Amino acid sequence: GGEIVAVQSYQTEQTDFRYQVRLLRGLDPDAPDEEDPADSETAGTGNGAGDKDEKTPPPFEALFVPDYSDRISLIAPQIAFYGLEDIQLLGTNGWNDTELPRLAKQFVEGAVFTDSFFLHSRYPFVQEFVEDYFNRFGEEPTILEAQGYDIAGIMLTLLNDPGIASREDLRRALSQLQNFPGVTGATRFDLVGEADKILFLLQIQKGVIVQIN
Repeated sequence: GGEIVAVQSYQTEQTDFRYQVRLLRGLDPDAPDEEDPADSETAGTGNGAGDKDEKTPPPFEALFVPDYSDRISLIAPQIAFYGLEDIQLLGTNGWNDTELPRLAKQFVEGAVFTDSFFLHSRYPFVQEFVEDYFNRFGEEPTILEAQGYDIAGIMLTLLNDPGIASREDLRRALSQLQNFPGVTGATRFDLVGEADKILFLLQIQKGVIVQIN
């Protein structure tokens, strides 16, 4: 039900995001920030004809930033610093890094993002997989190991069916698979063979990434 009302991009090595934030706010990106009247004898009256006031709230409720945690730790504080406060931050699996809450602190509190694997999920079958993997290999699994585990699980489940005796039988069984209970989310395949998963919905709460679905 959401609607995209504005889009801004930035360079890979960029470290200052004032220009993008001001454009998202509908302000002149080249104009100086409004001075605090308490610190100046005269206060500005605006940044030009038709420009919005510095205090005008943005025309959106959420901001989606599809990047990785090292970049988010730079972007999130500047989003607030340059005036986009009380905005719901949304992200991708690149945000699923335990270091992000430590690096970006209160600026990512409440942020919501998704991933197809969550190491600390409350689901018992995920906890069992993580524990078994750690006991065997001495380290925690990543998304790659989780995907491999689910692929093997799907194939073994289908191939143990005596009714599957050919490649065509297997292809048809895969196309009919519905919500296989994998550690990377319940899985099915669409008409062109792409995996369709129910993702983990995650949020940063009190400095910790938690599952909320």
